[in-house]
Amino acid sequence: MTARQRFGLALLVCFVAALFGARPLAGWVAASAFAGTPVQQAADAWLDLTGRVGLDRPYDALRRTIHRLEDAH
Repeated sequence: MTARQRFGLALLVCFVAALFGARPLAGWVAASAFAGTPVQQAADAWLDLTGRVGLDRPYDALRRTIHRLEDAH
């Protein structure tokens, strides 16, 4: 695998993580030094967009499953 292919793969992984992890990303930005900045506005807008499209469902389902498993112990 060439350096260019690795870089492309890294970008793809970051994009997929941003798609399915918009909620924790927005929470992290809100709790960071970027709170109240355009970065937070962008993260909140991204969270809103992914929620309207339904891309937040896999993350929410995984969290519910993990919480159920934790409560079972």
